[in-house]
Amino acid sequence: MTTTKILALIIMLVLPVCIALLGAKRMKANTEIGARGGYRSERSMVSSAAWTYAQKKNGVYYLIGGVIMAVLSVLLATILPETKTMVPLIVYALVFAAVWIVGVLVLMVITEMQLISKHFEKNA
Repeated sequence: MTTTKILALIIMLVLPVCIALLGAKRMKANTEIGARGGYRSERSMVSSAAWTYAQKKNGVYYLIGGVIMAVLSVLLATILPETKTMVPLIVYALVFAAVWIVGVLVLMVITEMQLISKHFEKNA
């Protein structure tokens, strides 16, 4: 692996590692509803039970999602074409970052769907 590929890999791993670490942190339940660093949505803050449930579920989803994203980043970095400049690798890294951000939004939607299925309604 060339130096440019290694640098691109590091860039592509930043977001997935941050997501996984955030998931691990969220799995340790924040007892205070609306606590900073928690999964904060209207539905997750309707009750103490909803808050605890959302933190654990979202933490697990973020941890698993972050690990999957990191593995995909490594696999994709290994198939990137060789290049002498950083420009194509930076473009790849930005595209991967956009895909990972969409992945995070999907994880948030899944958490909200889980809250709905457990009948944690916003108007409760």
